[in-house]
Amino acid sequence: NHRSLAVSHQNIAEIYSQQNDLPKAAYHQETALRILLKGDGKHDPELMSACQHGLGSLQAQLGDNSKALKMLEKALKTHQD
Repeated sequence: NHRSLAVSHQNIAEIYSQQNDLPKAAYHQETALRILLKGDGKHDPELMSACQHGLGSLQAQLGDNSKALKMLEKALKTHQD
């Protein structure tokens, strides 16, 4: 199902992040988010918010503060809705 696939990509992103391979981590975090958006992720706001937060954090670490801020604001909104 979509949720399991998204969580798998999130887990892969975490491993790449721990290995300091931030571009690969961001790729997998983006993939997790895309999967949720295509599937039933809107019905799982906690996971959606976690994906958005993870991606925003990685974007900040990669120096893309503009994208990071937008994504972190989305995460906050998702979490509050």
